[in-house]
This record gives sequence, structure tokens and C-alpha cells, in this order.
Amino acid sequence: MQTRATRIDTEMVSAFSDGTHVFRGLVSNISKTGLKITDIPSKFIPATKKYATIVSSTDHKFKFKILPVWFDYTGHRLEIGFKIVSPPAGWLTFLEQMTGENV
Repeated sequence: MQTRATRIDTEMVSAFSDGTHVFRGLVSNISKTGLKITDIPSKFIPATKKYATIVSSTDHKFKFKILPVWFDYTGHRLEIGFKIVSPPAGWLTFLEQMTGENV
């Protein structure tokens, strides 16, 4: 059985694109292999394909590809769990700085 990566609660923003449209959401938690984006407009229809995203906090910005793993509708909003495809250099360092631990 695969162990789930440690989640870190956060308040970041994401702008992600399917190549045609750009959608925005709030990143509520992150890990070395994934992230959860909430408050996505329900007009977004998740598909099993890669999306490009820019995730940013007050002082950091990361660009990478993400792949939806699960999703849930809450009213007129959507939350999605994404797998990070090839995390960029500095992502693990950023997580280690947030937790003070090796991830």
C-alpha cells in the first residue's frame, strides 16, 4: 500500500489552464506530490489530462503541470485534488522551509 504524502495546510492561489481557458482557485493544502485547489467555478469540467498552473504565495511562485486525481462539487464551487507532474526545482525546498522538516 502506498503511503500518502504529508499534507501542509496553506493559503496560496492557483491560476491553471487547459490551453484554452484560465481558471482560478485557492490552494488549501500541498505536498511534495500534489495539491488541493478549492473554490473553482463549477463551469470548469475536470478531465483526465494535464493542466499548466502557476501557484503563488506572498513571496513564492511555482509553475508546473498538474493532473486531476479526484474532484467534489460543493454548491456552485468545485474542489479538486491534483497530482503534481515533475515538481519544479525549489518545490521540495519550499515545503521543507514551511515545515522545518525533510519531506
